[in-house]
Amino acid sequence: MNTPLAWLGAPELVPLWSAVRLRLIRNGRAARGRLSLRALDDRQREVVGLLIGRPVAAQVTIDLAELDRALASSAAAAGLIEVIEALTGPVPDRPADAAAEVTRRDQLREHGRVAVEAAGIADQDWAARWLDSLWRSGVLARLTSDEARRLITAATTALGLTLSRPSTPWSRTELAERVTGTAHGLDDDTLLARLVLRGIALALTGSSEPPPDAPPGGHCGSRPVSPATRSPPPSSPTGCAHSPTTGCPVPSGNEPTNTPKPT
Repeated sequence: MNTPLAWLGAPELVPLWSAVRLRLIRNGRAARGRLSLRALDDRQREVVGLLIGRPVAAQVTIDLAELDRALASSAAAAGLIEVIEALTGPVPDRPADAAAEVTRRDQLREHGRVAVEAAGIADQDWAARWLDSLWRSGVLARLTSDEARRLITAATTALGLTLSRPSTPWSRTELAERVTGTAHGLDDDTLLARLVLRGIALALTGSSEPPPDAPPGGHCGSRPVSPATRSPPPSSPTGCAHSPTTGCPVPSGNEPTNTPKPT
């Protein structure tokens, strides 16, 4: 702040600037309305009175539009927003931010709709429920718009490759290479793997949660099958069947995974 503005940073004006900042945030950065300051001490009353050009008592009501004009015509030669930002940092525009977030969500939903169409799974009823679970989960709120679009595209592409009709079997590393360009793109600790597994679970079981015996992400090279076929899980060369949601070995026959065989 330059020398003509330095006096505006006086400690006695801190209560005023704090109250003004909060009001500007609520107002969408508009200098309108009035606010009251209470319990001012003698020195604060003196400095605030010098600022607004009139004597003030221990409680004073200040019109923000008048203060804006007074600052602009003073030696400061700066409006209220400029002064507050110089003293306290950028003032967010909450209404504009909220409107921008609504627009962002709408754009991501449209991107999801187009991605599902492009992946060839729009005609499958689980796809709409999968998208709905994605919007409700809040995971996209932590991503930039570009990151969210890339995630949606990759997840729908992976689901289309494994669950469209007719489907094609893929190992997890093959699918990761195809969708992300790296064999580790669907590793257990990735958000993409969780979203794809959720879609597979919805398609095969009607639930967005993997079955209790499914390790996260599938450790054995997932080869999902299409829900259109619903064929029994194939046996592996070692004599174990493979889970349709994870591709991991499960016992052939009907005994539970964790039930020891009788000795």
